[in-house]
Amino acid sequence: MDDQHLAAREAATLGRLHADQGRVDRLAAIARAHAELSAPGLSPSAALTVVVERALAITGAHGAGVEQVEGDDLVLTTARASLAGVRGRRLATASLSGLCARTGHALRCDDTHADPRVDVAAALESGTRSVVVAPLTYDRGPTGVLKVVSHTTAAFTHADVITIELLARLVDTGLAHLATVSALTDERDSMSAILEAMASLVVVLDPEGRIVRFNRASELATGWTRHEVLGRPFWDLFVVPEELDGARGAFLALKRGHPTSQLEIHWLTRDGRRRRIEWSNTAIPGNDGEPVFIIGTGVDVTEARQAEAALRDSEARFRSLVLNASDIVAVIDRDATVEYASPAAERLLGWDVASHIGSSALELIHPDELKLAVESMVETVAEPGVKLPLELRLAHADGSWVPVEMVANNRLDDPAVAGIVMTIRDIRERKRMEALLIGHSRVLEMVARREPLEATLDALAMLIESYVVGARCAVVLLDEDGHSLRTAAAPSLTPDVRRAIEGATVHAGEGMTADVVTDPGWDSFRSLVQSHGLVPAWSVPVAIASGERSMGAVIILAEPGGRVTADERRLLELSGRLTAIAVNEAATAVDLDYRATHDLLTGLANRALFLDLLERALARVERRPWLVALLFLDFDGFKLVNDRFGHEAGDELLRVVAGRLRDALRPSDTVARFGGDEFAVLCEDLADEDDACVLAERVGALIAEPVTIEGATVAVTASIGVALARGPGIDPGTLLRTADQAMYAAKERGEGIYELR
Repeated sequence: MDDQHLAAREAATLGRLHADQGRVDRLAAIARAHAELSAPGLSPSAALTVVVERALAITGAHGAGVEQVEGDDLVLTTARASLAGVRGRRLATASLSGLCARTGHALRCDDTHADPRVDVAAALESGTRSVVVAPLTYDRGPTGVLKVVSHTTAAFTHADVITIELLARLVDTGLAHLATVSALTDERDSMSAILEAMASLVVVLDPEGRIVRFNRASELATGWTRHEVLGRPFWDLFVVPEELDGARGAFLALKRGHPTSQLEIHWLTRDGRRRRIEWSNTAIPGNDGEPVFIIGTGVDVTEARQAEAALRDSEARFRSLVLNASDIVAVIDRDATVEYASPAAERLLGWDVASHIGSSALELIHPDELKLAVESMVETVAEPGVKLPLELRLAHADGSWVPVEMVANNRLDDPAVAGIVMTIRDIRERKRMEALLIGHSRVLEMVARREPLEATLDALAMLIESYVVGARCAVVLLDEDGHSLRTAAAPSLTPDVRRAIEGATVHAGEGMTADVVTDPGWDSFRSLVQSHGLVPAWSVPVAIASGERSMGAVIILAEPGGRVTADERRLLELSGRLTAIAVNEAATAVDLDYRATHDLLTGLANRALFLDLLERALARVERRPWLVALLFLDFDGFKLVNDRFGHEAGDELLRVVAGRLRDALRPSDTVARFGGDEFAVLCEDLADEDDACVLAERVGALIAEPVTIEGATVAVTASIGVALARGPGIDPGTLLRTADQAMYAAKERGEGIYELR
């Protein structure tokens, strides 16, 4: 008798090893499908084809396909093998596929000729005798089903049902990821539209000096189209030979770490003419700090330089040009004393020009840049001619600082001038645009790298505040109820205002536009911020991925009377879309993390998470005087429940029992589902073996309580194996195997019994 028992146990162990290997093979195949769905550039139709082919290969079915919801019907849009010949077939919602789509549950039919849920005519058309279908959803709504079929009855196992359900969920998350990638592409295209609208020349180079962006203004200035220049070296097309070394030197300096540079060179047009271009260049670093792009913003100063040359020929012409120029033209001596300044100084800096004649120009320079200005002055005095542009901040009469670009021309030896001619240009708008471009690029990188949502939205809010003068930006999101507000980002609001907004309610209803300024549903919010001396000046909605409703808003708060310009509104609209991308991508990441660590049927921890928590518990027990108990349990008679009441009833039984275990055990305990009807329980800080026995009896009693499912009373018991650990040197795998062996020993003794090892 002992030999027979030993043989039976060895056969059971071999059976479990084969089953485990089968599960490993299936998981590996599903992982390969997940990797294929993550491939860049994959279209939604290609994603469906990948999953259909994987379903066919894993289950050994005779046919597989995807049926998508179209009105009141489901249409077979993607099909392989035996279903390929009926592609385009329509099924009513009363079919097995329709039931699956409506309920959101995977379904199995073992005999299409005997199952009233099946459209028999459609089954006969494709020669189908058994079927498994799993629901496809997107943004919480049904979109169709994934189906596998066989020409034989009862061809599919419960493992096949789980496999098809997992593949269907991969489609759901894959399509959500594709939607996020598409949204990021739209955001990039919006920024491209801003570049195209700029009057300045914009050229973007890669680290090798090849052209990767060439805006419309550059096309008009050179006669070249972007399609003709993209990918070609900048030097080969535009730089005149005598200035090639200087241009390359400025480019190399940016690659070596200089964040910005200024350069004035001739630019060759397509027809051979020369234009004088004043460039401001910025290096955009990548994640490793090395430049990935060099952005050049250029202004055609050909006429301005011609005007400077004309000064030598005609004093009258000089005065006319200087007095009417938008740039400041000033003359200083070798000690930086101001001898002349054009009327533009009053328009740009608020000066009374006459009061500054005879004063030092250095007094107007920002203290942080004074040393750089003095060094540049020394170099300018030492050698005649035009010097490279220098960016500085000059004092305004109102106490603010104005960023300017300054070009010095040493004419000390020219008797007609006897000084240094300074051309000073206001570059505030250019600086704002450069900061905006860099800021948007950084926010997009944060979204792509899946950095914390709060940090990403804070960065976006601060970018908006830097661009919209006097603005306080708040990103507010709606909770699941659609009415309670949560402050996702508000870097400049006081703690009192943030606390007041947190939890505030709005009543805009379904399809809300999130127009915080005018929507009656936001009256309470407007009253709230007005009590703190602020008013909403502008807002844009933050839409969910499907675009059907708003999940919050990007709001500009200002003091009463504050206004938002048309250019600033364009930025806010872009920011609203970028906020939606960040929020949707963060939600997708949370969902993927949850799916990776939890059993989707019961909501319990899965095997991977359980083993991680077990390893940590065993590390703690090495330093503390308590016991760790691992209970491994397998239902007795669960197959009879499935056979008698169907797999839907079996799934409901698993969910009910899982809920009982989760509610009855301590918050510090962990309950996991390993698959099928196998569960595991992890408990720490037990005093002795008696505690573990009490725990096993309690768990067994919870499982044995009857469950009512669709009017029928169902009851099962469980065989429980208990393994204990105390002290150092215990391996998680060994402890799990011990509990597994104990469970099988309990099962040999009868049903509803536990075994302690």
